[in-house]
Amino acid sequence: MTTALKDQTHQELWQQALERAGTIVDPAHGGEDSFDFLAIRGLIAVVDYAVLATGAQDGWDTTWAPVLDHFSTSKLRNLVRSAIDASGELAPLLPGDTAAQTWAWLERNWDNLDDQPRWAGTGLSRSVRPNVPEMATAVYWNTASGYVHHALERELGGLTRGTRIKVIDGVYSGLSGTITGAGFDGFDAVPDEPVQINGYSVDLDGPNGLALLGLDQITIEGSNDPGQQGG
Repeated sequence: MTTALKDQTHQELWQQALERAGTIVDPAHGGEDSFDFLAIRGLIAVVDYAVLATGAQDGWDTTWAPVLDHFSTSKLRNLVRSAIDASGELAPLLPGDTAAQTWAWLERNWDNLDDQPRWAGTGLSRSVRPNVPEMATAVYWNTASGYVHHALERELGGLTRGTRIKVIDGVYSGLSGTITGAGFDGFDAVPDEPVQINGYSVDLDGPNGLALLGLDQITIEGSNDPGQQGG
């Protein structure tokens, strides 16, 4: 296992990652008694912990960009395995107190027992695909990644989701819509260039649906400042 940052123990890093992950997950998923919440928070925390413990955050000037970057790479499992030795962990019913125990829980298959999903034995509530046996890493991957994406949007100070905008350039010029998310560039240029927002996904009014628009194509409704970032 890779040595953690010198001034922190592995367990301290894990607690830090767990707490940070908890701050970006929608409380609507429940809390400590919700399978959904524990899975989403645990998956984000494991990736964040692995980034911190292996030094994979070096060169990044934002907190969440390296975490999102490793959510979207095939190297994720190798990164996690280099930081966490879960080989001796039995697949537990609950996440446990360590990164290794949580990873083992996230990776276990929940095959049925007596025609009931085995996860039911945890005593937790669950609303996301409760009847599937797949491991939590597969079921909650996109949801967890989405929360990290949203956290990076906020960290970079982009327009908040739900902001009303007007299109001022391109084929949709003159239309209005609602921000649904941001796009980024710079991931491939770290550390030479910072990760930054390069545009937005916009739900356009009427039958036009979603459109990906550049910063110079939009303005906040009532503003004349193209590409305005504040919100």
